Amino acid sequence: VDLELVASTFEHYQLEGLSLQLLSNNHSSPTLSLERAKLRALFLGGEISEFAQRWVRVGSEFAADPEMQLFDAAYLAGWGSPAEASINLPLLGEAMRNPVTDELAHRLNLLVSYTRLDVEEYEVSLTFLMNRNLDRPPNHVRYWNLLTGLGRGAEAIEAATSFPSHPRSAVEATQFAEAYGRM
Repeated sequence: VDLELVASTFEHYQLEGLSLQLLSNNHSSPTLSLERAKLRALFLGGEISEFAQRWVRVGSEFAADPEMQLFDAAYLAGWGSPAEASINLPLLGEAMRNPVTDELAHRLNLLVSYTRLDVEEYEVSLTFLMNRNLDRPPNHVRYWNLLTGLGRGAEAIEAATSFPSHPRSAVEATQFAEAYGRM
């Protein structure tokens, strides 16, 4: 119960790295709730290949869980075959327009858009999160990296220099420095 409470607190504050540390150090057989928390932290923390391997083993346990099915749709939209992507991108888009799932769907869409090198879709989700004060500095760093990677360094520099916040941790400071170094 304590693990589940701490894991849900870490998830609420989007501390996927801490959540993964906590759940990886737990050597007992995970409850369904802890398995769910680990899958979510893996995906949102960018550990997509580990998410996929784990999902193959336990995904059937979440067949009736609409949020976890949204994670599966996001995975297939970003890392599946072109046919899987064409089926799942509209599902992700629907979830982004649904008030019940919009926040999570936009968070997932940031990762999907980044991997698909789709700046416009990334901007849609980043703007949505910003308008609700749900964005985090790593979301912006990833945006700057995306722009830089697509040869739009001047835009990345402009976005980075106009970013009003500062890193909140040593990890975020490192991410900022690495992004600045690539520009």
